[in-house]
Amino acid sequence: TSPVTPDVVSFNIYLKGVNKACGFGNRSDQMEGKVIKKILREMEKRDIRPNEITFNTILDTWTANGKMELVWEYFSLMKECFMLKPDLYTYSTLIKGIKQNETTP
Repeated sequence: TSPVTPDVVSFNIYLKGVNKACGFGNRSDQMEGKVIKKILREMEKRDIRPNEITFNTILDTWTANGKMELVWEYFSLMKECFMLKPDLYTYSTLIKGIKQNETTP
């Protein structure tokens, strides 16, 4: 076994890297969603709580791919299930998504 134990920062970097490496915009929504959910499940399994950066990365992924329905889904999950407070980056991402996709919740 490795002496290195993953933490929330490790998972956030992993999530960002997977997003970049896989070119999520070229994959199906179902595949993208499965990858994100798998990462979140692995965090839960290791008792690692997602933070604002985790969700901001996810929101940015969906915004960049024009998937605003998923942006709102994960935004709700962030606030209601994990009780995390959106920060300036969160709101900036939401505004960018609304502007680019001309949608509102």
